[in-house]
Amino acid sequence: FEFNAYRIRSDNVKYGAVIRHIDRATMTMITDILENPPETDKYDKLKETLIVRFTDSQEKQMRTLLSGVELGDKKPSQLFREMRALAGKNTIEGLLRTLWQQRMPIASRRCC
Repeated sequence: FEFNAYRIRSDNVKYGAVIRHIDRATMTMITDILENPPETDKYDKLKETLIVRFTDSQEKQMRTLLSGVELGDKKPSQLFREMRALAGKNTIEGLLRTLWQQRMPIASRRCC
């Protein structure tokens, strides 16, 4: 949502806008927040809850990065972007490049 673009600052308005756009499956994952919303900072608490419950842990992302990402039918640049997203800000660029190169076909590894 682009609340700043529309100058929406009200916590209740932002909270209501998000709730109206959440699908049924997602609602079942946040029923505790929906049934007992905090008195203040409803939107921020809802946002934090959604992020925590639907984002893989950093450990799981790192495991996926180290062993679960393959080139397959992706372009090398697509693979690199996917790996960069999994790595986040905490991974050294050189390590990421090495992991990426290991997933390239042997014939193409010499070029980089």
